[in-house]
Amino acid sequence: MEIRLTDGSIVVAAKDCTCCNHDGPHWLYDNDLWRASNSRLRAAGNIRGFIVEDLARVREKRWYMERNKIEEIIR
Repeated sequence: MEIRLTDGSIVVAAKDCTCCNHDGPHWLYDNDLWRASNSRLRAAGNIRGFIVEDLARVREKRWYMERNKIEEIIR
C-alpha cells in the first residue's frame, strides 16, 4: 500500500504491528473493519447510528492522516 505525503512524495505505508492478516498500518486495518461494521448498520436501516459511527470513523482517520502528514492513501 502506498501513501502520498503532504510534501508530495509517495512512500510505502510501513507496517506497525505483528498482525499476519493485513499489510500497512494497523489503524488503516481498524478503519476498514469499522467501515464494514458501519455498513451493516446502514443495511439494517439504522441510518442515525450509521451517520454517528461513520463520522467518528472519519474523524479518527483524519487525525491519523494529519498526524502522519498523509495527503492520500493509494491502495
